Amino acid sequence: MAGMPPTISDTNVALTFGTAGKYYGYCTVADVEFEFPAKQNFATLTSSVVGQCITYAALELQQLIDPYYAMPYTGSNASILLELRQINSWLACSVIVERFMQGSEPNMSPWGEERRSWAELKIAAIIQGHIRWDTPVNADATTRSLLPVYLPATGATITPDPNVGDPINGDMSANPIFSVGGIPRFSQSKVM
Repeated sequence: MAGMPPTISDTNVALTFGTAGKYYGYCTVADVEFEFPAKQNFATLTSSVVGQCITYAALELQQLIDPYYAMPYTGSNASILLELRQINSWLACSVIVERFMQGSEPNMSPWGEERRSWAELKIAAIIQGHIRWDTPVNADATTRSLLPVYLPATGATITPDPNVGDPINGDMSANPIFSVGGIPRFSQSKVM
């Protein structure tokens, strides 16, 4: 089980749990507020609400990635930190939209659904091994046992199979890449 995400100190945030002036996540309140350019129009969207949603989103993010990479991520790789920051902020945005702006009518905000879909696709790419955070790509993420291991060139196929035989030297068990149908145009003359 993953521990709490990294602690972020902010005197304007008070969560419903834990110590006042702290929240948890991979992004800041400013990262999420950046996604809401008309934030001042929403009186209920305080720094505490945003901090709470960041924490919930970070916990969701960690739960999904923890079987594949050790979470919380404590490394210093800039690309991993940027991906975590973006995923966390867009998940937090979707939590805010779902909770405070949609109300009781689902699918009212394509904008919020778009952010959640993007974050879920990014998480799926990490889980499936399409985005790698381990060696040799990024050396400071600790892998777990469920991370897929791909052998080099496992998707490549060669026809004819070089391990089957050599049709030139008389072994006709290999299938050629292409063949000429019908009767061969040229044949050897029989010497009598």
